[in-house]
Amino acid sequence: MRDATKRKKLFLPGTALIVILFFPGCGKNSAARPPSENAAAGSVSMPETRIKYAKNFAIEYLPEGVKLLTDSNGNRRLLVPRGRDAPAGYEGVQAIPTPVSRALYTSTPQVGFIDALGKAQGDDSLFGSVAGVTTPPGDWTIPWIEEGLEKGTIEYIPQDHRSAANIESVVSLFPDIVFTDGLTESQVLLRAMLDEAGIPYVTVTNWTEPDNTAGLEWLKFFAAFYNLDRLADDLFEEKLARIEDLAKITAGIPAAERPTAVFGMVYDGIVYTQGGQSTTAQELYKAGGLYAFRDIPGKAGISLGMEEFVNLAKDADVLIYTSLPAYCPDKRALLDIDPLLGELKAFKEDRVFILDKGYYMNSAGADEKFLDTVFMLHPELMGGYTPRNYLRLPD
Repeated sequence: MRDATKRKKLFLPGTALIVILFFPGCGKNSAARPPSENAAAGSVSMPETRIKYAKNFAIEYLPEGVKLLTDSNGNRRLLVPRGRDAPAGYEGVQAIPTPVSRALYTSTPQVGFIDALGKAQGDDSLFGSVAGVTTPPGDWTIPWIEEGLEKGTIEYIPQDHRSAANIESVVSLFPDIVFTDGLTESQVLLRAMLDEAGIPYVTVTNWTEPDNTAGLEWLKFFAAFYNLDRLADDLFEEKLARIEDLAKITAGIPAAERPTAVFGMVYDGIVYTQGGQSTTAQELYKAGGLYAFRDIPGKAGISLGMEEFVNLAKDADVLIYTSLPAYCPDKRALLDIDPLLGELKAFKEDRVFILDKGYYMNSAGADEKFLDTVFMLHPELMGGYTPRNYLRLPD
């Protein structure tokens, strides 16, 4: 009998459950909006968009369509419509022309926001601004990115957690802006090289937001670089409305009829999961379920020993194993990770789900992910629905 590992707080941005929904037919349709309504560089009328929930960026609207944006590292950037001069009093703030025409994106979730905005805009003009990415071609599920990489209209610049993108390759892109990601060694090094080369950049940490609603609001951050502020505001509100429409249905499910769900991933014999007051717990309840670890204190990540995990989760109806198919393709692979997982009720009753390959790329799909979560908990409510962001683990 292995000793239960002492619970400890752990922040795992890659494993935080993002569960929120898409209800077809609900909300106002923004997909047919003419591009000129939002993207006109000469427009001087800016919407009264305000950041309501996100904590890790800010936008201040100035006269003449200029925006003062503050990124996750506290860096300030002036977003200035093309053909206009930067306003007086901001001489020490780096100016970026908008709409951005060429950009380097250093994570798949960043591109996911662009994908959502482009689809809502109703044409592919926005997609042409993606000049380079640092994720390998084989890792993508966004069709227009795959096509651009194949045709050479989008350049792949290799980068990993320790090795920064080659600065000569970045310079050769002539980017208006580089969207950097987080505080990994490679990103810190990349930003230092960008400073030396005089290339503008911003730091993006949407995954550190306190809840899913705040994370979704990063739509407004990316939209600001394209003068699509009003479109992003409408899209954000529509997605929240879809979530609430379905949540009104699941709210009426009695406790006795709510399935129990467990969430986590095993690494080196330790299960990394979330505390009972976490966003995970809250969203599972909102979707009509109960979280197996709801009595464990904690708003963020926790770790459990394998036997403690199994003891607490053995009767859970659903297991959401937060791995991608490349690392856990089937049930046999799950048992290879740890045979004790086979003792779970969810495993025996074929209700184990993993993340789809494109899960993290669908960064603006919070509404779709909520619908998927309702399906995993209550398939009887969803008819013949097939989830997009989660996969039932095959035999």
